[in-house]
Amino acid sequence: MADKGERYFPHEVVYKMFPSIGWEQYYETDPNSWMLAAAERNLPIIVPGWEDSTMGNIFASYCIKGELLPSTMKSGIEYMTWLCRLLH
Repeated sequence: MADKGERYFPHEVVYKMFPSIGWEQYYETDPNSWMLAAAERNLPIIVPGWEDSTMGNIFASYCIKGELLPSTMKSGIEYMTWLCRLLH
């Protein structure tokens, strides 16, 4: 993604990861996940301030290890301006 100069919102990154992770091997029950359901429908999830969440911490760890670039992820401000444009 970043090597192509592409940038994504947090939900878009997670949606792109779902098919490649192989989560199914870890399911103990039927996966009744709101995140998976949203990904299957490609619904936007507006999460400004996500940087202080578990997913934000995971993303930061990949940036620290040099596996991802911080610039890959669009910011919370970009989320809010995208949402405003979407609603107008």
